[in-house]
Amino acid sequence: MRTRGFSLIELMVTLVVFGILTMAAIPSISDWLRNTRLRNQVEAVARTMGLTLESVPTSRQAVRYCELDAPQLILVEEALHDERLRELLGDLRRAEPNFPVIEIARAPNVLEVANPWGDGLTRVSRDTLQAQLPSILVMELAKVV
Repeated sequence: MRTRGFSLIELMVTLVVFGILTMAAIPSISDWLRNTRLRNQVEAVARTMGLTLESVPTSRQAVRYCELDAPQLILVEEALHDERLRELLGDLRRAEPNFPVIEIARAPNVLEVANPWGDGLTRVSRDTLQAQLPSILVMELAKVV
């Protein structure tokens, strides 16, 4: 006759399955937390400088946004830099050769400033973003004024 409750084997199997699911979810959660912190840093800098910030999660949505309303600057995370985004940047730079683009690099200690002739990309790493972003925004926006 079976008693109420779970056997030790049922509990162990449940814990193993739960552990496997948790291990699979940890990278997603850590990426989400890292992206949330990054977005908060950028929003704080933009607010401090009196800039309006529109955020889109994919390059496809960025293209759609730019079709509806031309931005003054694009700030993109390196991981989202794909062929669709390259085409968008090419189109924007054909219209405005000095169109400002800032890429957030995953590698630490990165600070590369694009030249004033419009070829290249300004890049800054996540770890120095909050300290460097105000100066970089001013330099990039000054290229088109």
